[in-house]
Order: sequence, then structure tokens, then C-alpha cells
Amino acid sequence: MEKCREIYEEARKSNSHVAEKLVPFGANCRSLYSWQLDQVAYISRLRGDIEKGNISYVKMAREMAERVAEIMPETYKFFKVDDRQYPAHLWKAGYGWYDSLEGEVVE
Repeated sequence: MEKCREIYEEARKSNSHVAEKLVPFGANCRSLYSWQLDQVAYISRLRGDIEKGNISYVKMAREMAERVAEIMPETYKFFKVDDRQYPAHLWKAGYGWYDSLEGEVVE
């Protein structure tokens, strides 16, 4: 957050409206969530599915499950966490426009 603050202060000197767009969400919302293990298991199963979830949710859910695995490995054995990676062919299909414009300057 300190590095983000430095970047914000530098940007604010030239344009305060643009600088406001640089503020990370974590700077605006400080909170502590306390979940029970069954809630972590549910969220990691629900949001950890790469085919259904937003990639940021997937990463967050898997990281929570990994932290539980570090602390409580015996309990983690009962978690059902999808560990598949996002299929490369879908990335390629989603960003085909980029490949068609490669090398061109877009204004």
C-alpha cells in the first residue's frame, strides 16, 4: 500500500482526477473476515471452479483453501477444491482480436 500511495501522490501532481483511479480497493476498504471452516470449504468449492468463476475469485478461493491446508492438513483432506487451470484454447479465443492487431498502432 505504501508503494501505491507513492504512485498516487506522483500522479496527483499532474492530474487529481486520474490519480483517483489509481487508488486500489484495499486502500478504501479495510476489514477482517472471520469464517468457519465449513464456510471456507463451501466458498473454495463454489468459487474455485475455473469453468464457472471469475479468475480473481478462483485465485482467492484457492488461496484460502491452501492456507487451511497449511494450518489444518487433516481437515483439508475433506475439502473439494478444483485445481484445474484455465484452458489455453479459451484464452486464445478470447483474445483473438489482439493477435489480429499485433504490430499495428491502434488509436
